[in-house]
Amino acid sequence: MMFSLENYFNRRLLPGFKAKRFAELLFRGRQYVESAEANEAQGITYERLSEVGDGAFGPISLREGGVIVIDQAAGTVLLGASTVWAGGYMHHVPEVTLTNVQMSGTVAIGVAVTKEVVTDIEDAELKGIVPNTASHGNPLAARLKYNAVWATTGDPFYPVFTLIDGQLPNEVLPPQDSAADLAVERHVKEDHGSHIVEGFQVSPAGFDAQAGAQTFVIAAGTLRAEGRRVHRSTDQRYTRVEDPELVQVNGETQIYPDDGIVTLNNGPIADVQTVTVIREVTQTVTHQLAGGADALPDTPVYEIVSVVQGATTYAADTDFVKVGDTVSWAPGGAEPSPGSSYDVTYRYVATVVPDAIGRSTITLGSAVEGLPVTIQYTYKLKRIDVIAINLDGGVVYLKGLSTKYNPVPPSVPAPLAPLARIDNQWGIDPVVTGFDQRRLTEAGVRALLRTVLRIDDLVSLVSLERDIQERDPASRRGSFVEPFENEFQRDLGIAQDAAIVDGILTLPIETIAETIDIGSEPILLPYVTEPVL
Repeated sequence: MMFSLENYFNRRLLPGFKAKRFAELLFRGRQYVESAEANEAQGITYERLSEVGDGAFGPISLREGGVIVIDQAAGTVLLGASTVWAGGYMHHVPEVTLTNVQMSGTVAIGVAVTKEVVTDIEDAELKGIVPNTASHGNPLAARLKYNAVWATTGDPFYPVFTLIDGQLPNEVLPPQDSAADLAVERHVKEDHGSHIVEGFQVSPAGFDAQAGAQTFVIAAGTLRAEGRRVHRSTDQRYTRVEDPELVQVNGETQIYPDDGIVTLNNGPIADVQTVTVIREVTQTVTHQLAGGADALPDTPVYEIVSVVQGATTYAADTDFVKVGDTVSWAPGGAEPSPGSSYDVTYRYVATVVPDAIGRSTITLGSAVEGLPVTIQYTYKLKRIDVIAINLDGGVVYLKGLSTKYNPVPPSVPAPLAPLARIDNQWGIDPVVTGFDQRRLTEAGVRALLRTVLRIDDLVSLVSLERDIQERDPASRRGSFVEPFENEFQRDLGIAQDAAIVDGILTLPIETIAETIDIGSEPILLPYVTEPVL
C-alpha cells in the first residue's frame, strides 16, 4: 500500500534496495545530509521493530479487547474497541457494527488498514514552532497516519475472526499468540496431545427428512487441539447431509404374511425398485379348439387352482394341464365344448408398488398368504463416523469404513481433537458416544488411585487363594480366602456358630437375655441414715 506526497524521497522504496539489508546510517563530517536519509533511517528502525513484534506476537495478534457479538437473524456483527498487532504496527481499532454480513459459508472478519498523509495544509500545527528561527511558521515534515477499522475486506486486510455459517468456531482471547502461549502449546502437544478441558459434548438434534440431513449440537467449552487452545462460550449447531453407502439386493424372497407387512433381511431400506407377489383371480375363458390350449389374461401364471363349467369341475392332469400361461386340454379327458365359456381360478405373479416403506419392512396390498414375495431393493450399510475439532476450531467430520456387520471407525489424525463417535442409524437420530479424551483433574487422579489400590487388594486375595490351592489341592478343593473384614462371603443358608471381632475369627459369643421381676418399689443400695444439722 503506497501513498503520494510531493517532494518525498526514500531509497527504501527503490527496487531491490531493502534486499541490501543496511543496518544503520553512518553520518560523517563535512558531508551533505538529505531528507531521504532521514526517511531511510526511520524505515530501518520500523523494520527492526516489526521483526521483533512478529517474533513475539506473530504476524497478526489480538492484544486487547476482542468483544464480538453475532446476530444471525439481522446479519450484523458487533465488534468492540480492540488493540491489534498487524503489519508490524500496533493498531487501535474503534468499536463498530458490521451490517449485511453473510451468515452462510466462511467469512473472515479482521482489520482493514489505510494510510493517510497529513501535511501542514490539513493540520496547521505541523508548521515550525521554534521562535527566532528560519523554520518558524514554515511547513515542516508531513505525518503518516494508519487508519484501522473492523471489516470483511480491505487492502491490506488482516483476518482476526472466522465465521462459519454465522458461528464463531474459536473465540480469540487476548493476548493472542504470545511467546508464553506458544511455549504452553508446545508443552501440551508433547505431553498430553489433543484433549477436552471442559464442555464440547455432542448430542443429536434431530433428522430433517426433507433435506436428508442430521443436526448435532456441540456444547460450549474449551479444548486443546495439538496443544492449541480452542474456546467457545456458546453452543454450535452442526448440520450434515447423510451419505450412506448403498448395497443392491436382487431377488430376495420372503413369504407373504397375513398382515401384509413383509420384513426384509437388510435395512435400513434406501429404495425399493421391484416387488412381485402371487395373487389369485377367477376369470371366464372361452374354449377355442378341442384338445387345444386357452390363454389366460393375467401372466405369468403361477398355478391353476380349479377349472369349472356349471356343475362340472375338471380334474388337473387328467382333463387339463398348465402349459406356460395357458390351460391345455391335451390330456384327452373331459373338456368343455368348443365355443363355450368356463371359469378358471388361478394364481399369477403380479408386480406391485408397496403401500408403505419402513426402515426394514414394506407393506403390501392383497396377495396369497404363505406364497413367495420377491423384492429388489437397496439398503444402507452401517458406518461409524467421528466428529472432531481442528486447530482453528472448525468442525471436521471423519467418515469410517462401511460394512454390513462390523463397521470400522476412522482413525483421528494428530492435529485434530476428537469429540464423539457417530453410530449412524440412517434416517433417525444416531447413537453418539463421547471419546472422553478429557483433562484428568486431581480429584480424578485420586479416584483412579483408590481404584488401583482396591484392585491390588483383590489381586492379593486371589494370589493367596491360588497359593493355598497349589500347596494342597486335594484337601483344599472348594476353599476360598476370607480377610474377615465383612460378611460378604458368609453362607447365610448355614447356621453361623463363630464370631468375627476386629478381623479375627473367634468362638461364638452367646448372649442370654433374662427378665427379672423387681416389683413396683425402687431397689436401693444399703445405706445408713445420719442426721444433718
